Amino acid sequence: MSSLPNYSQEIPKEFLSKKVSDLIQSILEEMYQDYLGQIDEPPCKTREGFLDIFPVDENTSWSILNFFYSNRKMRKKMYSFFKIDFPLQDQTVDNFMEWIKENKEILFGEEGDIAKQLRDVVWSTSARGFELEKSTLQRLKKAYNTLTDDRIKVFCKGSPEDEKEGIDFMVDGKGFQVKPLVDATQKNGKWEITTIGMKQYPSNRLHFMVYSNDNKILIFLNQNSETISRQGDRYVIRYDKPPVREC
Repeated sequence: MSSLPNYSQEIPKEFLSKKVSDLIQSILEEMYQDYLGQIDEPPCKTREGFLDIFPVDENTSWSILNFFYSNRKMRKKMYSFFKIDFPLQDQTVDNFMEWIKENKEILFGEEGDIAKQLRDVVWSTSARGFELEKSTLQRLKKAYNTLTDDRIKVFCKGSPEDEKEGIDFMVDGKGFQVKPLVDATQKNGKWEITTIGMKQYPSNRLHFMVYSNDNKILIFLNQNSETISRQGDRYVIRYDKPPVREC
């Protein structure tokens, strides 16, 4: 298998299916079963996941492997490796899944250049998100001096609040999620926000969406909105009402 694919093209959506995600997760659980565990050290309590191998950062034992099954960019890079080995007519999801099984050590093992490349893709995308959440909260605390630590509860990676409800932090019991702000425009009294990596969370505790970049933070109520377009990981969300905070 070559280690120099070009993965600039978009991956077909069927290769992002749940059955492929489930396969990746089951292979990882087989390969790294000795690293499965749960963090229960208040205030951090996680689901069962991979610990003490390829940690997300120096402050946690939570592993980057926990993000493999859902990382679109890693799947896209895997797909590019796969295309090198198969002619166009054989580039099916079933063949993709068999290819993953046959090459699991190359793709997910502790050693090897390709496995490291895939880990680096997941780590880089996840790290940007973690840093955005942290820096945005710090900037909000600086902008609003009444936003003190005793009012804030931050949820660790792997917690049910983070993974199931999409809540990055709470202020006075209200949930906030942080996403990158790519662009913001106003049209006919409505706001259109371009962002990356949106998901739908069925939580009634996620009250606010926070869109942030180096220059601006916009906070919207998590209601009266709709996705009006999507291209890959990039979404355009329309809000009927203006942001409740802007800084």
